[in-house]
Amino acid sequence: MIFFAHSKSIFRCNYITAGAAAGLAAAFGAPIGGSLFAIEEVTSHWNLRLTWRIFFSCTLAALTVFLLKSSLPGFAVQHHFIGILIPERYILFKMDKETVLIHFWLFIPTSIIGIIGGLLGSLFTNLSLKLCQIKSKFINPYLRTESETKMFYVFEPCAILILSCTIYTIISYLFSCTRIDCLSDSKFEANCTSMYFPKRFSIGCRQPERIGNTESAIYVNEVHFLFLETGHSTISYLFHKQADNIFSNFGLLVLFLTYFPLAVLATNTKVAAGNVIPIFLIGSIIGRLIGSISKDVITSAKLENPFPDTGALALIGAAAFFSGVTRLTFSLTVIILEITNDMSFVIPIMLSVTISKWVGNIFAPPLYHALIDFRCIPFLYAEPSMHSRGKRINLEKFTVEVAMCKPVLTISCIESLGSIYHLITTTQHGGFPVLQQATFSHLPSDDVIDDLGPYENFTFNKYINLERYIDRSALSVREHHSLYRAYMLVRSLGLRHLVVVNLSNQVVGLITRKDLISHSLYESIIQKSQEENEKHSITIL
Repeated sequence: MIFFAHSKSIFRCNYITAGAAAGLAAAFGAPIGGSLFAIEEVTSHWNLRLTWRIFFSCTLAALTVFLLKSSLPGFAVQHHFIGILIPERYILFKMDKETVLIHFWLFIPTSIIGIIGGLLGSLFTNLSLKLCQIKSKFINPYLRTESETKMFYVFEPCAILILSCTIYTIISYLFSCTRIDCLSDSKFEANCTSMYFPKRFSIGCRQPERIGNTESAIYVNEVHFLFLETGHSTISYLFHKQADNIFSNFGLLVLFLTYFPLAVLATNTKVAAGNVIPIFLIGSIIGRLIGSISKDVITSAKLENPFPDTGALALIGAAAFFSGVTRLTFSLTVIILEITNDMSFVIPIMLSVTISKWVGNIFAPPLYHALIDFRCIPFLYAEPSMHSRGKRINLEKFTVEVAMCKPVLTISCIESLGSIYHLITTTQHGGFPVLQQATFSHLPSDDVIDDLGPYENFTFNKYINLERYIDRSALSVREHHSLYRAYMLVRSLGLRHLVVVNLSNQVVGLITRKDLISHSLYESIIQKSQEENEKHSITIL
């Protein structure tokens, strides 16, 4: 009964918003970031009641994950009591705690990282969309049956997996080993092989050098660090400070050139593998590479290095590229701070995220928004953004007549089951105006379907009174109402239908959310403009 009372579309949207926020909070251990993510990206309407509900959902999700991780790391039960929250287990990318002084000149590479992050983020989005279009045009027409479609959904990620493993294995054996001096750097002393350099990274390399029983130097293959580890471990290595002598610029460049296109391919598969970790990894490669190049330039000029460790710039690069792909701002900044537990670089992160968003908006839409438009999902953005011949279309100049559907299918307050069943099953939308002596109410078809029961129990000649299903508070607008204001009304109130009436309060049209999505609205406006131009030319003749 409780779920039935909250079965309306507005409550379902709230559940979806809370689920997305709680999922992000659980995956990254970022309850505040998850709440802000829902505000900034997920929901199209917001209120104060929804705020605390989503915040509570994120808190419970993160708390559940923290409690499980406190006793079950790697699904292995520990001896201590559940509830001991160890920071190393619930902080996704724990940064080193050395104090790093931030010089004013740091904002120069930070700005460069932001610009490159925006450009590459736009490239990532455009390539993903182009790949979707290619698959839709050249592959989907040949998948005629459901079994063929399912087989392709399985074959595609398997092919990408085999291709990735082959490329990474071949490239890793083409690189030489790097010598790491364990004694000259106290950071790696005593943990030279156990914590930072597992033995699998020394495959094909010389044996460690020893002074007595102490390892003085080891040899590792840097590409094993980058290619043959999980995305989470690779990001942790790239965020690692005081490790500039491990990763070469060429190795980072090779990783970027191979990982970037493979990440684009993996993003478009039907497997819910996630693209957050790949985006973080690509961004951290960009940041560390730019930091390393900047450090080499300053060293060659024999100047004092004002920049912090390149591991910190890898963190800034991860935030910049993520913003270039998704255009998140404040929620992304908070998520980065929560998953690293490091407040040292909050200002550089905010600067890189802002610049990346500005640059990305010039060349491509956000990835998630672009995929929503490509799949024709009726999601309404905060502002309708449409352009024609390089100019922004002002919806205030158009009326709702442009976008409304007509003629409208209406029903009376008392109708036969046969006519209701035919109306619901032969139309695509889910709401119908109910006429009552030249006035109207609104009938949501979902409520009627639940009560009609199975098809075999229908008595088509039986009449039913629809008064208990009618939404008497349905909103309506005049036929000359501003299209922009109607758009904002539907979005801000979370409406599914908006009835259009004339001056006599007679129903003349109906606007649904699908009529207001970008491509449908654009086509309606272009068609209206062409009709007006034809009428104008006929009048002149």
